[in-house]
Amino acid sequence: MVHNTTSKEDNLNLQVNSISKNWYGKYSLSLNEDSEDWRDIHEITLEISKDSVTYKAAGFQLYEFYKLEIKEKKEAAIHLNFSTALDNTENQVFLEETKDFGIITFDGSKYFWKCPYIDERFTDGKKETYILKKEAYK
Repeated sequence: MVHNTTSKEDNLNLQVNSISKNWYGKYSLSLNEDSEDWRDIHEITLEISKDSVTYKAAGFQLYEFYKLEIKEKKEAAIHLNFSTALDNTENQVFLEETKDFGIITFDGSKYFWKCPYIDERFTDGKKETYILKKEAYK
Protein backbone atom coordinates (compact mmCIF):
# COMPACT_ATOMS: atom_id res chain seq x y z
CA MET A 1 0.00 0.00 0.00
CA VAL A 2 1.42 3.39 -1.02
CA HIS A 3 0.62 6.44 1.06
CA ASN A 4 0.43 9.63 -0.92
CA THR A 5 1.52 12.13 1.67
CA THR A 6 3.69 15.15 1.12
CA SER A 7 5.51 16.78 3.95
CA LYS A 8 5.83 20.55 4.25
CA GLU A 9 9.45 20.26 3.07
CA ASP A 10 8.42 18.28 -0.03
CA ASN A 11 5.84 20.96 -0.71
CA LEU A 12 8.50 23.70 -0.42
CA ASN A 13 10.77 21.79 -2.78
CA LEU A 14 7.94 21.49 -5.28
CA GLN A 15 7.40 25.22 -5.04
CA VAL A 16 11.06 26.06 -5.62
CA ASN A 17 11.40 23.51 -8.41
CA SER A 18 8.38 24.96 -10.16
CA ILE A 19 9.90 28.44 -10.62
CA SER A 20 11.93 29.40 -13.65
CA LYS A 21 15.66 28.73 -13.41
CA ASN A 22 16.12 32.41 -14.26
CA TRP A 23 15.35 33.14 -10.59
CA TYR A 24 18.19 30.91 -9.34
CA GLY A 25 21.12 32.88 -7.98
CA LYS A 26 22.49 34.94 -5.14
CA TYR A 27 20.97 38.38 -4.62
CA SER A 28 22.44 41.02 -2.35
CA LEU A 29 21.96 44.53 -1.09
CA SER A 30 23.70 46.77 1.40
CA LEU A 31 21.71 48.92 3.79
CA ASN A 32 23.25 52.16 5.03
CA GLU A 33 26.41 51.58 3.00
CA ASP A 34 27.04 55.35 2.87
CA SER A 35 26.91 55.68 6.67
CA GLU A 36 29.94 57.21 8.36
CA ASP A 37 29.53 54.63 11.13
CA TRP A 38 30.43 51.14 9.88
CA ARG A 39 28.17 49.64 12.56
CA ASP A 40 25.11 50.89 10.66
CA ILE A 41 25.96 48.86 7.54
CA HIS A 42 23.92 45.67 7.00
CA GLU A 43 24.51 43.13 4.27
CA ILE A 44 21.40 41.26 3.11
CA THR A 45 21.72 38.14 0.95
CA LEU A 46 18.97 36.12 -0.64
CA GLU A 47 19.88 32.83 -2.28
CA ILE A 48 17.49 30.99 -4.56
CA SER A 49 18.44 27.52 -5.75
CA LYS A 50 16.61 24.48 -7.04
CA ASP A 51 16.43 23.23 -3.43
CA SER A 52 15.66 26.26 -1.28
CA VAL A 53 15.35 29.98 -0.71
CA THR A 54 17.43 31.46 2.11
CA TYR A 55 17.69 34.95 3.58
CA LYS A 56 20.75 36.11 5.51
CA ALA A 57 21.36 39.46 7.22
CA ALA A 58 24.79 40.26 8.65
CA GLY A 59 26.38 43.29 10.25
CA PHE A 60 27.47 44.70 13.60
CA GLN A 61 25.69 42.60 16.26
CA LEU A 62 23.43 41.23 13.54
CA TYR A 63 23.09 37.72 12.18
CA GLU A 64 19.82 36.32 10.86
CA PHE A 65 19.53 33.24 8.68
CA TYR A 66 16.10 32.05 7.55
CA LYS A 67 14.61 29.61 5.12
CA LEU A 68 11.85 31.23 3.09
CA GLU A 69 9.04 29.76 1.06
CA ILE A 70 7.65 30.92 -2.23
CA LYS A 71 4.09 31.93 -1.50
CA GLU A 72 3.15 32.89 -5.03
CA LYS A 73 4.92 33.09 -8.37
CA LYS A 74 4.32 34.92 -11.60
CA GLU A 75 6.42 35.30 -14.73
CA ALA A 76 8.25 38.42 -13.52
CA ALA A 77 7.62 38.26 -9.74
CA ILE A 78 7.84 35.94 -6.75
CA HIS A 79 6.30 36.47 -3.32
CA LEU A 80 8.30 35.22 -0.31
CA ASN A 81 7.26 34.28 3.23
CA PHE A 82 9.20 33.22 6.32
CA SER A 83 9.41 29.45 6.77
CA THR A 84 12.06 28.42 9.32
CA ALA A 85 14.84 30.02 11.34
CA LEU A 86 18.26 28.47 10.74
CA ASP A 87 21.33 28.52 13.04
CA ASN A 88 19.09 29.51 16.01
CA THR A 89 18.72 33.04 14.66
CA GLU A 90 15.00 33.66 14.89
CA ASN A 91 14.17 37.29 15.61
CA GLN A 92 10.91 36.78 17.47
CA VAL A 93 10.00 40.46 17.78
CA PHE A 94 10.09 41.27 14.07
CA LEU A 95 8.76 37.90 12.91
CA GLU A 96 5.69 38.48 15.07
CA GLU A 97 5.22 41.82 13.28
CA THR A 98 5.44 40.25 9.82
CA LYS A 99 6.43 36.97 8.23
CA ASP A 100 6.01 38.63 4.83
CA PHE A 101 9.34 38.84 2.99
CA GLY A 102 7.68 40.64 0.13
CA ILE A 103 7.80 40.51 -3.60
CA ILE A 104 10.80 40.42 -5.91
CA THR A 105 10.10 41.69 -9.40
CA PHE A 106 12.24 41.64 -12.51
CA ASP A 107 11.76 44.39 -15.09
CA GLY A 108 13.98 42.82 -17.73
CA SER A 109 17.21 44.33 -16.47
CA LYS A 110 16.97 44.89 -12.69
CA TYR A 111 15.57 43.04 -9.69
CA PHE A 112 13.50 45.04 -7.20
CA TRP A 113 12.47 43.86 -3.73
CA LYS A 114 9.61 45.29 -1.69
CA CYS A 115 10.08 43.61 1.68
CA PRO A 116 7.85 44.44 4.68
CA TYR A 117 10.19 42.47 6.98
CA ILE A 118 13.22 44.58 6.05
CA ASP A 119 11.10 47.75 6.30
CA GLU A 120 10.05 46.82 9.86
CA ARG A 121 13.47 45.55 10.88
CA PHE A 122 15.78 48.18 9.43
CA THR A 123 13.88 51.32 8.34
CA ASP A 124 11.40 51.79 11.21
CA GLY A 125 8.49 50.83 8.98
CA LYS A 126 9.38 53.21 6.15
CA LYS A 127 8.42 51.42 2.93
CA GLU A 128 11.35 51.08 0.55
CA THR A 129 12.01 49.39 -2.76
CA TYR A 130 15.43 47.78 -2.74
CA ILE A 131 17.49 47.14 -5.86
CA LEU A 132 19.14 43.73 -5.74
CA LYS A 133 22.49 42.82 -7.24
CA LYS A 134 22.41 39.32 -8.71
CA GLU A 135 25.24 36.85 -9.10
CA ALA A 136 24.76 34.04 -11.58
CA TYR A 137 23.65 30.68 -10.23
CA LYS A 138 26.44 28.11 -10.17
